[in-house]
Amino acid sequence: MPRQLPPPPVHFANRTRELSVLDAKTRGRNRTPAILVLKGPGGVGKSALALRWLDSARDRFPDGQLHAKLTLPTGEPVAIEDVLGGFLRALGVAPERVPPGLAERVTLFRSVSAGRALALLLDDAVSAAQVKALLPASPAGVVLVTSRHPLAGLLTDGAEVLPVEPLDDGSAVDLLARHVGADRLAADRSSVEALVRLCAGLPIALCVAAAQLVLRPHRPVAKLVTDLRDDRKRLDVLTMDDDLSVRATLDLSVRALSPDAAAAYVSIGVHPGRLVCTELIVATTRAGLGRARHALDELVDASLLQEIDDEVYLCHDLVHAHARAEAEHRADATTRERLLRTILEWHLYVAREAGAAVLPSRRVLPFEPAAGTRYELPPASTRSLDWLDRHRQDLAALVGLAVDRDLPELAYALGDAMQPLFIVHRHHREAVEVDELALRAAVAMADLAAQHGMRRRLARVLVDLGELARARPHIDEVLERTERSGDRRGRASGLKLFARLQSRQGRRDEAVTSLRESVAILRDLGRRRSTGLALIELGETLLDAGRPAEAASPLAEARTILLAMHPPDPFNAARATIPLARAYNRLDDHAAASRLLDDAAETLAAFGSDHQLGRVHEAFADLYDATDDPGRAWEHRTRADQLLGRPARPDPDVE
Repeated sequence: MPRQLPPPPVHFANRTRELSVLDAKTRGRNRTPAILVLKGPGGVGKSALALRWLDSARDRFPDGQLHAKLTLPTGEPVAIEDVLGGFLRALGVAPERVPPGLAERVTLFRSVSAGRALALLLDDAVSAAQVKALLPASPAGVVLVTSRHPLAGLLTDGAEVLPVEPLDDGSAVDLLARHVGADRLAADRSSVEALVRLCAGLPIALCVAAAQLVLRPHRPVAKLVTDLRDDRKRLDVLTMDDDLSVRATLDLSVRALSPDAAAAYVSIGVHPGRLVCTELIVATTRAGLGRARHALDELVDASLLQEIDDEVYLCHDLVHAHARAEAEHRADATTRERLLRTILEWHLYVAREAGAAVLPSRRVLPFEPAAGTRYELPPASTRSLDWLDRHRQDLAALVGLAVDRDLPELAYALGDAMQPLFIVHRHHREAVEVDELALRAAVAMADLAAQHGMRRRLARVLVDLGELARARPHIDEVLERTERSGDRRGRASGLKLFARLQSRQGRRDEAVTSLRESVAILRDLGRRRSTGLALIELGETLLDAGRPAEAASPLAEARTILLAMHPPDPFNAARATIPLARAYNRLDDHAAASRLLDDAAETLAAFGSDHQLGRVHEAFADLYDATDDPGRAWEHRTRADQLLGRPARPDPDVE
């Protein structure tokens, strides 16, 4: 009886779900053998999973186990007649009785395999046609196929596809521990977690890293992590030889790409981010929408991209490192610079549209793409706050890369386009990173107005974070420059920032004075939206100072101004509504407070602003405290904690 399978892997981590699926899918066949295609990226452990399961189920296949690798090291498919010849001889057919032609060998293999309980493992299949020629005729058999491609042509033969994903963090640590030893890993848990992330859950990468640690028993895990953090060296570090190399594994996937897919892969390598949209590839490859979609489908089928939404794809870290190396190899410096500018301009174009949809009353910096360039936008449903939020890490990376590549105008414009996201979702730490980069760009541009604007934004976020010492120099710079230049609009903004600082320092009466001066300047200049925003700050400061009767008037005026804008500014009007409701609650007008909070909640839910919705629920909790309804007050306070990311509080009714 042929026993051609290699031994199962010595070290194997979890895959409990996949093993259970294989058990379930290979039982109860009546007419045809079970055909399971294990589909996933190179190095994800498809063959290891198949061998582990086949070893556990070997008693179910007493008539033999056959194995063939269907791809040559060059990436070319193996001749199927050669595979069939080997299978026939293994099953007892005398060499002289093996027919020379492919069709005759296929027919004879079906005859010989009929009625036998055989297990076949077909590794690295390139096409469905390869596999179809090797299918046995017995329903007692099972065929496991590993491939980087979906092999859709097998579905008509009853095949089912089992996706094999990278390991989760826990399983990846377990695999490392089996190789290296749990005690060594326990000594530096944080470095182990970083190592797992840098290996992107790919077992081949984890095995290379483990081998390096085993061969160098005195080398700290942290040292290997440091080497892997350099994206340009990561693939070299994760290479031991051709049989244990992440680079060689990915090279095999890329080698068979069509020209369009290869061009898309190069674009992905130039892009510093991890998310890819069809419209971006249309822009970089200058192909039509249909060709771009086909190219991306090909990359998904080759397991080089993961489709995470309609027309949206994710490139995992190790694949991205490989794509960058391919870009440097296939494209010259001029081409890469052109691609980078296109990627920057496309993201800026979409971010501006998304920001305008979120805060339509906010001014938008002018932007004109190069003559003859036309960028495609994603579907209308994605040109919104959700698009900005999903792409924010890529956008931040692009701002940094534009600064490094001496493209300050694009860096500043992209940083400015991200502000609606930071205003609504309050990603303060990311805002500081982006604003500091955009300020560097403004300095490189020698644009004082741009510097002034970005200093204001940076100072505002730093004050909100409580980093007053870092905020103060920016505020002082704004006030000094506007005083020297006679810029009254700039001075009004500086006074608002100074008031925020004073309020955080507990100097609320001084903050009120600064804000009243800011409002007066803005009224005199006829800046209605800016006046409305300053009135919100004045009202909130008065409310915090325990002066609700004085706070109600500026807050009501701010709400009226912002709703009367063309176009209206409902988000900031809702921001004014929350403290106005709190003022009415303290003045015992609970009905008015409740109506206002209902209105604010409806508006802010549409924007998806968890922070502002959390403030609404806090105000509702105060309202129900004031009206002696502790149960509903607790419900709203609990919801506020959830939205604001605070620890859950105990139920007051539970002792």
